[in-house]
Amino acid sequence: MKRCLLSLCGMSVAALLLCPAAFADTFNFTYSGMGTIGSTPTNFTGSGTFTATSTGTTGEYLINSVSGTANGVAIAGLLAPGIYPSASSGNPPNDNFIFFPLASGGALDLNGFSFDTADGTDYNIYYFDPGYGLVTDPNFDGTDSLTFTLTDDTTGTTVVGAPGGSTAAATPEPGSLALLATGVFGIAGVVRRRFTF
Repeated sequence: MKRCLLSLCGMSVAALLLCPAAFADTFNFTYSGMGTIGSTPTNFTGSGTFTATSTGTTGEYLINSVSGTANGVAIAGLLAPGIYPSASSGNPPNDNFIFFPLASGGALDLNGFSFDTADGTDYNIYYFDPGYGLVTDPNFDGTDSLTFTLTDDTTGTTVVGAPGGSTAAATPEPGSLALLATGVFGIAGVVRRRFTF
């Protein structure tokens, strides 16, 4: 019986170590850059918070909510994938993915993530090697030299500074922690019974 219990605990711990940690976390972002709308030079600034959860594909996570401000206007919400920019713009539409470890040096891809503001303006922030960019309404103007930072709100770890960045620690899911605790308590029980006189 003790061998069976010990084997079960060992398999539980091994299963935990072989499973990747889930990545569901809140992130703070900021951006700034000089670009144009039409022929008018424009300073783009913004900051906010978004959450991302695993898609089930290794290293790929979906941004599922966003809040903050863009050029002083409140962000109304995240745009669904494939909405902005439109196919007619010649720019790839948003997919709202974040990548960890960083894909090609960036936490975003060429599609980026898109949101709209309270005044009805759409924005798309994306990564192109070697930096970040932004496009906005109505003529898909913006900048290809955006300073973009992303920080894990839970750990305070800088995920990315523009361009490139450092690594971030994945957040373990509660189920994995419960499995680990069960294994540890099981092993402790076996050891206690074995050495009780």
